[in-house]
Amino acid sequence: MREQGGNEAENLTICIGLSIVLLGLFYLIRVTIIPSSLVIGVSFAGFCLTSVDFFDEMYYYEKNKNLKSSIINGLLYLFAAMGIIVMPNLKMDMISNKDALDTLSTGVSVATLGYVFMITGFRNKRISQEQQIQQKRYVQRVEELERQIQLLKENENKKVGA
Repeated sequence: MREQGGNEAENLTICIGLSIVLLGLFYLIRVTIIPSSLVIGVSFAGFCLTSVDFFDEMYYYEKNKNLKSSIINGLLYLFAAMGIIVMPNLKMDMISNKDALDTLSTGVSVATLGYVFMITGFRNKRISQEQQIQQKRYVQRVEELERQIQLLKENENKKVGA
C-alpha cells in the first residue's frame, strides 16, 4: 500500500476500530445485537494487533527489522482479520453452553485490554525517555552556544582594549 498522509494499513485499522466502537455504542442503546462469538473474534483481533505493536515496541531500536519479524507481523495481521471475519461465523458447537461462551468472551476481552494497557505503558515510557534525551541535547547545545558567546565577548573586549 502507498504512503498517503500515513500508512493505509494504519488508516484501515483506525476505521475498523472506530466501527467497533460505534457497534459497542449502538449496543448500549439497544439498536444492535452482538453475539459472544463476535466479541471473542474482535478481542482476538485486538490481541493480535496489540501483539504487532508489542513486537514493534520491543524491537524499536533495532536498525533493520528482519524478514522473520515481517512474517510474524503479517501472520498477526492475518489472524486479526480472521478474528473479525471468520471467528464470528464459526459454528460454536464445541461450546454449546452459553455461560461457557460468555466466560470465554469476557476472559479474552479483559486479557486483551490488559495487554493494551501494557503496550501503552511501554510506548509512553520509551517516548518519555526519548524526550529526556532530546532535552539534554538541547541543554548541552545552549550551554555550548553560551560558552562560544562568552569567548566572542572576551575576544571583542581584547580587541577594543588593545
